[in-house]
Amino acid sequence: LIGMIMLVCFSCKTSRKERMPVDSQATQETVALYNRLFDLTEKGIMLGHQDDPLYGHGWYGEDGRSDVKSMTGDYPAMFGFELGHIELGAEYSLDSVYFSQIKNMYGNTMLGEVFLHLVGMLITLLREILLGIVPRIQ
Repeated sequence: LIGMIMLVCFSCKTSRKERMPVDSQATQETVALYNRLFDLTEKGIMLGHQDDPLYGHGWYGEDGRSDVKSMTGDYPAMFGFELGHIELGAEYSLDSVYFSQIKNMYGNTMLGEVFLHLVGMLITLLREILLGIVPRIQ
């Protein structure tokens, strides 16, 4: 019985060679990231935090600071940034984070995600429709 349980447990564990993304055309970098994420699950949990390295509770723009790091001892596994207002040509986002800061963060080899609220594009489109620059959809 113990041998059967061990056989089932070890046969269910996915070997590293078997881990491939569903996308058969995934790049080598994507496959490496995919496998790295699997490897990290054995060390604990991973979490993400919006704008984490740029501002937090009671602080703004202090290099190396992070609310998550001060609570857990490490940076989040993933950062998220809002890109709203980039379509307006603004210097900073809806969250008052300068786009240059976001660009610098992505240059530091990090895993991140971005969000974009296209408020400016909708306002521009409505204005142009009202002014007759863009024909109305019939």
